[in-house]
Amino acid sequence: FLSWCTALFAKFVIYGVPPLLSLSIIGGYLILPRLYRIGTSKLESKAFKNLCKQTSIKANLFLKKSGIPEAYTIGKDVFVTVGLFDILSKKELEAVLLHELYHVRSGASSKKWSLFVARAFSPVAWFSSSSTEREEKEADAFAVRAQRTSRFVESAKRKIE
Repeated sequence: FLSWCTALFAKFVIYGVPPLLSLSIIGGYLILPRLYRIGTSKLESKAFKNLCKQTSIKANLFLKKSGIPEAYTIGKDVFVTVGLFDILSKKELEAVLLHELYHVRSGASSKKWSLFVARAFSPVAWFSSSSTEREEKEADAFAVRAQRTSRFVESAKRKIE
């Protein structure tokens, strides 16, 4: 029985893991970003384009119709909700966008997806540390450097929380 289980497990690893890994990579990098765009509209914002030019980062801005104030990045797409515009001032919104542009530059969404896939397929990967907290601090520092003050980053964080 033990040899049968070992053979079955080995066959799964040899024949099952590579297609699953390939599907997760394709899904994460090609399909998932398109799914996030459903129900959003692309914003053509002059202010956002100026921020992209100022930071030399190419990105797209999408608006999600949700009252929950949030912003996130998937690949080179930055998503913001209507709720964010309701509670933040112009400078605070700029700080949030700069923060998200840092994530675009650093490839944070790709790193997070890769870590998720690695943890799904390898128990050893569960012991690797996630650098999410450090990444968030670096994104905040990026916004502070661009705005030359921490006032707007801090007030935006307080309002969003």
